[in-house]
Amino acid sequence: MQKKWVRNQLNTKIMSNEQALQKILEYLSVIDAKLSSLDARMSNLETRMSDFEIKMKLLESRMDVFEKNADMNFHAVNKKLDYLSTQADHLDTALGDKGKPKNLETLNGHGSHN
Repeated sequence: MQKKWVRNQLNTKIMSNEQALQKILEYLSVIDAKLSSLDARMSNLETRMSDFEIKMKLLESRMDVFEKNADMNFHAVNKKLDYLSTQADHLDTALGDKGKPKNLETLNGHGSHN
């Protein structure tokens, strides 16, 4: 009788342990699925980050081109302004005696002759 009772107790313990192991396996399966999902999401994030880095490099390259063009345009405008300033100085000299402009109508030949 004692043997039977011990055997029943051991079988009960074994079944209890098997149930506990089954629960642990179920939890591990859930954890594995979540890790797989997280791994896929991380891979997606890495791809998106790589795309972002490529776009940032492209943007930086475009900004460099923009800055160079702006620089060239700035220098071209300055040269044109210098040229126009020089032309204005020549015109002032041609029009006036000591910087005083003459009557433009007289210069054009349409002025009244007194």
